[in-house]
Order: sequence, then C-alpha cells, then structure tokens
Amino acid sequence: MQTRLTLLLDADILLMLGLLAALKAKRDAEGLQFVSLMAMLQVDSLWEKMLMLAFIYFFKMLYPFALANKPESKVAAAAGGCILVDTQALHVIGGMACLTLPGLPGCFLCLRF
Repeated sequence: MQTRLTLLLDADILLMLGLLAALKAKRDAEGLQFVSLMAMLQVDSLWEKMLMLAFIYFFKMLYPFALANKPESKVAAAAGGCILVDTQALHVIGGMACLTLPGLPGCFLCLRF
C-alpha cells in the first residue's frame, strides 16, 4: 500500500503537537511537492548561544532561500530534520535510494527535485 505523503524525520527529532498538520496545510496551500523545517537546536549554554549566530549565518550562505521561495523557480531547499514529501515525487527521483549518499540527505533530495 502506498501513501500519498512520506515523512522523513531524523531519529532525534520530537514533533510538536500539530506540526505535521501544519506542514501538510502549508504544502497544500502553496501547491508544493515538499516542505521542510529545521529542528530547533539546543541553545542553553553560553557557547551554544554564541555559536548559533555563526551557524545561522553559514546556513543562510549555503542555502539559496531567495531562489527556493520563488514559485516559478526550479530550485528547492530543505532544512532537513523534518521533511514532508509527496510519495510519488520521491519515487520519481529514485525513492529512498537517493538518500543513501554520504553527506546531508536533505541536500541530495533538494538537488534532485
């Protein structure tokens, strides 16, 4: 049996109540093939707080947010950790096999869409 949507989730991610419904609603409202969220990272210690700014700066340099957010663009970007994708679209790009490459699976998923 095949489901219409597939949820890709890192093993250490805890979903907040209602998050899956919110992802699906955004996907449906904007006509997207997939939506993703970056996990909220732990920022309790002073070092974690200081390094978070550098991490976000680097992350924004790495991902083409402006291009990915344009509806007419062919560029996709996923924050990883939590990705809700159309199962059929996942099969078109090679299914779960495309996620077995070394590195960040979310990045490879985006490059293939």
